[in-house]
Amino acid sequence: METVEMDRNAKFVEYTITGGNDRGYFNASKLSSSGMLFFNDPPDYESRIDVDYENSYSVFVTATYNNDPGLSKSTLVKIFVQDDPEAPVITSFDGNETVFVTHAENFRFLAKIVATNDENETLDETVTFSLHGDHASLFDINKTTGEIFFNSPPDYEDPLYFGREDEQIYTLTVRATDSGFPPRIDEQEIVIQIVEGSELPNFTPLGPLTESTKEEISIDIPLTYFLVRDAPENNPRGIASAKIRLNGVGGEAQIIYDESIDLPGEFFIGGSLSYQPDQDFFGSDKLEIEFFNEANLSIIIPFDIEVTPEPDEPKILMPGRIELPENERLVTK
Repeated sequence: METVEMDRNAKFVEYTITGGNDRGYFNASKLSSSGMLFFNDPPDYESRIDVDYENSYSVFVTATYNNDPGLSKSTLVKIFVQDDPEAPVITSFDGNETVFVTHAENFRFLAKIVATNDENETLDETVTFSLHGDHASLFDINKTTGEIFFNSPPDYEDPLYFGREDEQIYTLTVRATDSGFPPRIDEQEIVIQIVEGSELPNFTPLGPLTESTKEEISIDIPLTYFLVRDAPENNPRGIASAKIRLNGVGGEAQIIYDESIDLPGEFFIGGSLSYQPDQDFFGSDKLEIEFFNEANLSIIIPFDIEVTPEPDEPKILMPGRIELPENERLVTK
């Protein structure tokens, strides 16, 4: 509610604000000149500023005829502000409706979208994110966190779509939708231009991406086996680190660094891949090793391990003490 119109019955009636706990929130000059009661600023249900903090505002309005105090009348006006559900507000990129972003090739992560919603606390509403537009199919967004990724790393030399290849421009619309009824939305258009950047590392393994071991026997594979090399055009150039991206279900894999080797270098030679099968596990296990270059771009290498079973020594289950009735010949099985 922004205004409360007062009934003016005579030409010479003057209206004034003469009291009330919340009188300071109303415009006295507009009341005097127009006979209508205005808030100084539109009230916000979620930002309560009334004295009682109940979204109710009290003000005394006095009508005086022909400036005669004997011909005046005061009344208490109480305004109850009702909630009007509001749309979420996207605040990322300074909340601009359209933003232009330059994005280096080969990086999948684009941006994290943030939206506020006044009804989060009062109505327990949530906000979910979605992508729309001509190029939305090239991207993925976490509907809860608002993180946007390219489905595959963009390549400056090889556009992901046909048309405007020379410019490498992609356009998508991010939509934030609240869980109110009806749901309300806010949208932001993002224009992305791909620029030339660091290239991905590559690898040429010295053999098959598989190894075998026996049950409960650990193995160690030098990381030189994978022959991971950084792209020659990168500057700075070098393979900086490695990690286990996907660990086995039947064993534990880890990267063991050799601190005596100076890193980074053109090849990653700083340690080994160690794998320890779990007790009594045999069968196939799958790992993924991720190597990173100086630009934090990575390559993921799958690696399979076959664990063969080993015969276990027999175990005697006969108890050490047996009580046997007389005249029995069978002691135990």
